[in-house]
Amino acid sequence: FTAFEINPFTICLVVVAVSGISYLSYLLQRYWRREGGLFLAGLLGGAYSSTVTTVALARRAKQQARPPAAYVGPIVAATGMMYLRLWVLVALFAPVLARELAAVFWLLGIAAIGFGALLGRRPRGTAAPEQAPADGERRRATVNPLELSSALTFAGLFLIVLVVTRLVAGRFGGAGLLVMAAIMGTTDVDPFILGLTQQAAGAAPVALAALAVVIAAAANNLMKGVYAFAFGPRSVGVPTLLVLVGFAATSIVLFFVL
Repeated sequence: FTAFEINPFTICLVVVAVSGISYLSYLLQRYWRREGGLFLAGLLGGAYSSTVTTVALARRAKQQARPPAAYVGPIVAATGMMYLRLWVLVALFAPVLARELAAVFWLLGIAAIGFGALLGRRPRGTAAPEQAPADGERRRATVNPLELSSALTFAGLFLIVLVVTRLVAGRFGGAGLLVMAAIMGTTDVDPFILGLTQQAAGAAPVALAALAVVIAAAANNLMKGVYAFAFGPRSVGVPTLLVLVGFAATSIVLFFVL
């Protein structure tokens, strides 16, 4: 591990932190699923996995005859929670990097949640929104993050991404790291971003690492928009894709402006 400056203890802490935050959301989803509607499902799902939540809600929109905004709003809110969740994780392991990201991530997180709430607001006189996804659907969409297989899978991904990130940064410099950020953002953004927390002020300067995080999150938004378009009806997929593309572009602009 010396060649890549990998600390096994740090890897364990990262796995515990990610699993702990995800498990809290997992518990809240299980206990509040009957009391909350789709918007609450989007918020809690975003703290667990905004990608999984997007796919689940898009698929549900295809099965239920409800106004498109009833699903677009929760999906956008899930993305807002993703920004806040990622910032908390970064702050735990790289406070300096978190300070670089604070303005952009908190602004986008709050804006996305607020915009999602506005989109999903029920007009007066209409029927109450349907409940969050049913038990069977919820079990398929979420897996207990404290299961040994889930924790080991994340640990393995984190270790691989950490090594590859160091190799890319050393071989191709900042440009290679930013390209990798865009690619990793379309898959699982957590291992890559948390890997960067171990390299801020090391293999990657803080400003470069912060830009890579923003790009990874933006790419993740684009992918979620594609998922919503692919798995949901056009009335949900098109506006979701447009909104998430807007947030992705805005995040990069804000990074250079703020």
